[in-house]
Amino acid sequence: MTNNPTVQGANLVGTPVQKLNDDQESVRIDWLISAKHSLFGRQTWQNAPLEPASLTPLGGAEVISKGTNEVMQLTSTLTPRVVNVLRIFHSYANLFGQQVPVSSNLAQTIGITGVSTVPRNWGVPNVSWQGFSGIGSNGLTQGNIINNYQVSDSVTWVKGSHSAKFGFDVRQSRMFIDSDNSPRGSFTFNASWTAALNAQGNPAVGTGHGVADFLLGYPTNMNGAVGTSQTHFRFYTQNYYVQDDWKITRELTVNYGLRYEYVSPPVAQELDHVFGFDFNVGKQIFPTLGQVRNSIIEPDHRNFAPRLGLAYNPIWATSWVIRAGVGIYYDQTQLNEVQFTTNSPPTFFQQNNNFTGRGLPPAQLGVNALPVVPVPAITKDYQIPPNTNVFAEELNGRKPREYMWSLSIQKSIGTKWLAEAAYVGSQGRRLSKRYNSDAPAAPGVLYRVVPEALRFPVSSGIVGMLYSSQAGKSEFHAMNLKLERRFGEGFSVLGSYSWSHSIDTDSGGSFGSPNLNPANFQLDKGSSDFDIRQRFVMSVIAEAPVGRGKWLLGSAGPILNQVAGGWQITSTTVFQSGVNRNVTSPNLSTISFITERADATGIASNAPFTAGGTTIKPGEDFGGANQSLYWFNPNAFSRAAPLTFGTSGRDLISGPGFWNWDISLFKKFQLTESKQLQFRAELFNAFNQVRFNPPNVDVSSPFFGQIQSAQPPRIVQLGLRLQF
Repeated sequence: MTNNPTVQGANLVGTPVQKLNDDQESVRIDWLISAKHSLFGRQTWQNAPLEPASLTPLGGAEVISKGTNEVMQLTSTLTPRVVNVLRIFHSYANLFGQQVPVSSNLAQTIGITGVSTVPRNWGVPNVSWQGFSGIGSNGLTQGNIINNYQVSDSVTWVKGSHSAKFGFDVRQSRMFIDSDNSPRGSFTFNASWTAALNAQGNPAVGTGHGVADFLLGYPTNMNGAVGTSQTHFRFYTQNYYVQDDWKITRELTVNYGLRYEYVSPPVAQELDHVFGFDFNVGKQIFPTLGQVRNSIIEPDHRNFAPRLGLAYNPIWATSWVIRAGVGIYYDQTQLNEVQFTTNSPPTFFQQNNNFTGRGLPPAQLGVNALPVVPVPAITKDYQIPPNTNVFAEELNGRKPREYMWSLSIQKSIGTKWLAEAAYVGSQGRRLSKRYNSDAPAAPGVLYRVVPEALRFPVSSGIVGMLYSSQAGKSEFHAMNLKLERRFGEGFSVLGSYSWSHSIDTDSGGSFGSPNLNPANFQLDKGSSDFDIRQRFVMSVIAEAPVGRGKWLLGSAGPILNQVAGGWQITSTTVFQSGVNRNVTSPNLSTISFITERADATGIASNAPFTAGGTTIKPGEDFGGANQSLYWFNPNAFSRAAPLTFGTSGRDLISGPGFWNWDISLFKKFQLTESKQLQFRAELFNAFNQVRFNPPNVDVSSPFFGQIQSAQPPRIVQLGLRLQF
């Protein structure tokens, strides 16, 4: 049976199929030049396009995914104590999601004006009719092409009790980014212009036809993009370091070092595509006018990262080792934010037109479908268009940083067992945090909207600002326990337990806006979205004690040993507590870019409650009275009132934890001297434990407080592998 679409009655019916072809190639050359010098080079290619799924020609979206990288490394033993490694690297990556392209400006050919004229956006616009599926596509063209060039050199110098390393890593990155939203235009045809009019002069319900409106070329709604966000950026990375392992005594080794990092802010080739924002005057500022530096963001030259560590193995207790360390680590601001600055007026914006169905519309498909709107010139008199949501980045370029420290005690038990207890801590500062900086909210006023606190007047044109700041903070503390038995006598085990707590003010960074009140970030401090308070993992590898040389059938013949011997079993056991979630409420605050939370009523979330005459204990008795799978008491929360912020804390609800066992059975059959057959049976979630997903935390949902889904049940996978 084929997958081709068929016509049933008046409808086209079919199953769109996506296709993924993944081709990879790699070539490596090794050259031993001399006893002191060796060289290796490698080149890798990959092309993995995802073809669109659509029943109509040129519909759907495709994903371009291809890249190459080349590396050459020269290792030189300059003296018996000095080794140098020089490395040169280049990588190219092209990752784009886009509508199916065509070779010519199809919109221009069929008379559609006011849409993108950029070749990457050429194609069939989205056309939809009331009551029918549409044709074409008008989604998001988004992606990037990046070329990275890297040169690094590392020297290792061993002298006496010192083992020193120093070197550098210098990179240049060239990046082309595009995030054109709705570039082809979208046209909706409802039953408006061919409908009869009612007494008020509006289209009467049940009359007219959307397809007839289309044949006339009269849309009810049309929108399209003006300009383009396509921009080329370039930035540089410089890293320099020196490190020394100093074995002060047989018992004590100290590791100390210093690293310097500099990442230049990306600079656009098309300077008229980027801007900053001056909060003092409430206006965009442009590098083309000399109002802000070309990079927009101020460079940060102060990223010194010292490291210090020690290992102490006392001579009077040789089975004990104490280790400690502390260091500063820097991160790079997410380039996702750079992309957003190109997706705002004046460079790129949307036009949207709605018509009522009275008289004749001022636009006709194929004639003057969308007005041709020019991209406004950037001058000192430029004004932000009315009703605009602006995106802006913090101009202070100080990098995100993490302060980390640890202390561990390790004990050898016999010749094969090792036990360890460790404390790990960290503190993050200047982390990514998005928020609405034009919100009617005031510091100190925690749970109420303050209309008079609106930052920018309506005359500024700004109705909201998504501000990408570095105001996020985090902290983490963990106790880690580990017990390990090295492989021997056909058996090994590794068990670890972590009791930790991750706290932050924003777990989403540049990919979310989880803040509640944009003027009071203290309300956002809570358990991280990814915080898992407890986690236990145990991995076991065991060879079956059966077959030649084993406890059982130790003298088995070749045939019996081929069948009964050589079996191996591995298992991984995981227990972990649940993740944390906000209890959310419909946003009636009038403030965009926030996550509204529910009000706390004062009732404990784990308190029993009565529903339908039955007493329910949340999180218990799922097979009995609690058949709706209530995880918490829904009466503990209520909807937030209009113009308020919900009073419940962040990430209050901890979801269900779970146990899981993955078990694998392996057996190798030696067919000939050069051929081997491997059989493997793998059971994921071997005992078919129910692993619930977090409950519904939307207070407006009829399923509020209930668990509605679970992770997949047991999966059994069998396989044979022939090696030759």
